[in-house]
Amino acid sequence: MSQSTPPGWYADPGRSTDEPPRERWWDGAAWTATTRPAENAPTRTPTVPSLPLDPAGGPHTLPTLPGDRPLAEPEAPPEPPPAPEAEAEAVDQAEARGRRRDRAVIGFGLLGLALTGALVAALLLGDDGRSGSPPAEGTGPPPSAGESPDDGQPPPDAGPLSEGRVAGVALPVPEQWSERPGESLVSLAYGAYPCPADAALDCLAGAATLHALPGAGTLSVEGAARSDVVAFQRDAYPAEAYGGVFGADELSAGSVTVAGEPGFRVRVGLTTPFSSAVVESVAFVAPGDPSTLLVLRLSWDDVGQAPPMSDLELILDGTAAVSDGPGTAA
Repeated sequence: MSQSTPPGWYADPGRSTDEPPRERWWDGAAWTATTRPAENAPTRTPTVPSLPLDPAGGPHTLPTLPGDRPLAEPEAPPEPPPAPEAEAEAVDQAEARGRRRDRAVIGFGLLGLALTGALVAALLLGDDGRSGSPPAEGTGPPPSAGESPDDGQPPPDAGPLSEGRVAGVALPVPEQWSERPGESLVSLAYGAYPCPADAALDCLAGAATLHALPGAGTLSVEGAARSDVVAFQRDAYPAEAYGGVFGADELSAGSVTVAGEPGFRVRVGLTTPFSSAVVESVAFVAPGDPSTLLVLRLSWDDVGQAPPMSDLELILDGTAAVSDGPGTAA
């Protein structure tokens, strides 16, 4: 736990380089949504703990099991001193100039590049995708409920299968989720909301994507999953939208069967200046093609618009091999 930094105005860690300098109010425990143009901003930003504290002063915990209750809503922080009206208006005008776009562009637009980078990194690190350090304490296989049926068929309540396919595999589309167009991937989305670090951008409360790694037959599913989850959290939670990621803790990891094929899953809890999130990378062998690995990415934001966390398990359990029909070729 880092030493607490007193409340005050500090340089905004979520500001992109093409924006004018600005300050954000730090209430002593977390960043708030209040900003103002920078005047004599300190060159440092507050040191935040790897995980936020709950109202009782204990560590903030993230759900690790399917069906867990969503994370508790934090108590409202005390009101910071209001910025002068003219300064607030100037900040609003600067934010309004940003072109409105969603996290499908922010977080998943570079999916192919990120997955390629993850593959290269895993090959360099070795077959298990690690650099020789021991696994985090408490790491173990996720609950058996996360495993898909051995026959590769989706559970009855997972929803209809996606129109898109990758290497003959489709994702289920649970209730209130929607399929988004994409080239050589399957993409699902849930609950768009204004990004916490820039309200001119849209973020997704829940998302899932499926992509192929051709020619990855020499890479283990564990190596692929562990390498991808690092790239995933970086690409899906950029500073411009979320203010940066200040904590990442592995919640669970273990073998899993997906679409009737062997796989490996890694779930990580993230902490940003404004909230928390869960990301998961699942790598598995493509049905009928041992030389190709498929990577399923799942994300969940701890916001009011979020879907039930059990939807992530529905999507994983419902991922299925299909023999024909419309969709995306691998």
